Amino acid sequence: MGRNFTVLCPFHNEKTPSFVVSPERQIWHCFSCGKGGDAFTFLMEYENIEFREALRILAKKTGIELRESEFIKGQSSEKEKLYEINKLSLKFYSYILKNHKAGKTALDYLLEKRKLNKGAIDTFELGFAPNTQSGLSDYLQTKKKYKANDLLSAGLSIQKNGKLMDFFRNRIIFPLFDHRGNVSGF
Repeated sequence: MGRNFTVLCPFHNEKTPSFVVSPERQIWHCFSCGKGGDAFTFLMEYENIEFREALRILAKKTGIELRESEFIKGQSSEKEKLYEINKLSLKFYSYILKNHKAGKTALDYLLEKRKLNKGAIDTFELGFAPNTQSGLSDYLQTKKKYKANDLLSAGLSIQKNGKLMDFFRNRIIFPLFDHRGNVSGF
């Protein structure tokens, strides 16, 4: 038995193993598709994530504690704030679609014309942006205490004639989720 492991490549379909892992050198390479690298590049490629996320995952798996710089902590907390705003917005949009008279026409359209059932609407967490100028913006500012700049950064509001207005109006909303289940956009 050799020092390397040869297996089927996880990045393309093949019948003959061409993916080689060298535990001694801590590298991998596929001789068919040409991809290769170390544990970080494998995880980045396989999970479709950035280096920083791969670093966090591998550190956690190996019991290594990472200390983040203040700069990175600031970036992380800003990103988390945007995720939280998107999550609250999705709850708002879902409520409008399923429980408010402003979403009735959209809900009827999804159920009757598009032939979706309520289970599919729930599974895909669909929502509806009401035909108001600032319904979501007002909700997030008054009830949830977010600042106008937060809503502009999240792309959920726009500034028009000095007034904050909802970016999405009179639209069925389809949320987009990242690999960790965060609402990354609509």
